[in-house]
Amino acid sequence: MGRKEDISNSIINASIDEMLVKGLDMSSMESIAKKADVSKRTLYKYFANKDIIFDTITKNLLDTFCNFELPSYEPGLAIGSQINAIISRKVELLTYPGYMKTSKLVLSELIKGRAINEEHFAKFMESEMRFINWIDQAKTDGQIKSQLDSQLIAKQFHSLIKGQIFYPVLFGFEELTEESIGHAKDSAKSFFLNSFC
Repeated sequence: MGRKEDISNSIINASIDEMLVKGLDMSSMESIAKKADVSKRTLYKYFANKDIIFDTITKNLLDTFCNFELPSYEPGLAIGSQINAIISRKVELLTYPGYMKTSKLVLSELIKGRAINEEHFAKFMESEMRFINWIDQAKTDGQIKSQLDSQLIAKQFHSLIKGQIFYPVLFGFEELTEESIGHAKDSAKSFFLNSFC
């Protein structure tokens, strides 16, 4: 990693910490520069304003999300083994260092009404389609018996995982443990197999 990338990452990390406490609107370029231990001149050299910083934070979050490739569907391989691999991959993403903190910032700003960049949204939807396509293939292969729309199956499945791992931690209700992660994986697999297969 080069010096420029180090400085950029330092600014981004400082911005996340600052904006989590104060929100995007109340954070200042001056306070971000101070937290990042760079001059204001250096900060403006890298990022012209807070909106560009937030857009970069959102892009980085979505890049992390999209780079977590799901296993491809394998015809004939038991559905239990395949959904197990998908659950493990999704849990790995949700527990990836920094993912939760960055998600908390981005979601809080979206709740306040800040719009997400259309390009970012399209990238997110493209990533979501991978699992929907996986479900379509499993239906064609006869391993998913449910007549529900594949998109609805994906939503229900994601809701269960996020409801057990993502949102409780995001809102500070509980800390993740190996036991709670294991329970979440088992219940997600059981739900999927019993509900859709």
